[in-house]
Amino acid sequence: REIVTTGLITPSGLAVDWINDAIYWTDSGAQRVEVADLDGNSRTVLVQEKLDRPRAIVLDPCDGWMYYTDWGVSPRIERASINLEVHPQSIVNESLSWP
Repeated sequence: REIVTTGLITPSGLAVDWINDAIYWTDSGAQRVEVADLDGNSRTVLVQEKLDRPRAIVLDPCDGWMYYTDWGVSPRIERASINLEVHPQSIVNESLSWP
């Protein structure tokens, strides 16, 4: 079944929050991290600033974290709280090429 079909350029990473019934994805072409409910409604851009090529994404919904990679000019692994109470912060940004 199709969940989100519009406004996508190059979706890459995909993760499901089984606690809050939400789906998260990265879109390297649109340079953003987004979320929607499992029906594709309530779509929201979570992270768009300072992203170059976001790729992989994983969730830790029990503790409220999302982790994602950026394969851009300055490759890094970042984390942010799922509700964005804690804004994105780089946790690994050295000695990486394609995290």
